[in-house]
Amino acid sequence: AEVDGVYAPITGRIQPGVRLIARVAGDPQAFVPLVRGAVEAVDPDLPIREAASLHEAIYADKKVLDAFAALFATFGAGALLLTMIGVYGLVSFGVSRRTREIGIRVALGATRGDIGRLVLRQGAVLILAGTVVGLVIAVGLSHVLAAVTEFFEPATASTYVAIAGAWLATAPVALVRRLPP
Repeated sequence: AEVDGVYAPITGRIQPGVRLIARVAGDPQAFVPLVRGAVEAVDPDLPIREAASLHEAIYADKKVLDAFAALFATFGAGALLLTMIGVYGLVSFGVSRRTREIGIRVALGATRGDIGRLVLRQGAVLILAGTVVGLVIAVGLSHVLAAVTEFFEPATASTYVAIAGAWLATAPVALVRRLPP
């Protein structure tokens, strides 16, 4: 049984709460008693909480990262829903503020489609600008996170398209619901 190397903290001392990593040739579990004995020889009062292979330790860390990913995905979905509600509310408010103008246009012969196009055209610039700025920020932040941590992968283009599509589809839905018959 031979230990290839031991990686210790920068201080050179093993302290509580610090991981000791040893590279071994063969089955890592066979070396656990050897490593425990070596640590106890240095400091018998030092508690050893767990012993695991590097593969097991990475898997345990990955489970925590997966839990955080699920949590952030839930927050992201909630943020998308709140944004869609906000866009719906803004478009509805914009249409309701123009009820008198819309009534006059209808009296002069404008169709429901004409009024819908008018309101959408006027709001399209703001909605598209917000979508573009949001997508640029999202892509930029995802690449920064991917560069900082090895466990984060940027979203695919289809994810961005789906989110932007859901957001952009909200305005016409609000418009159709608020226009007079």
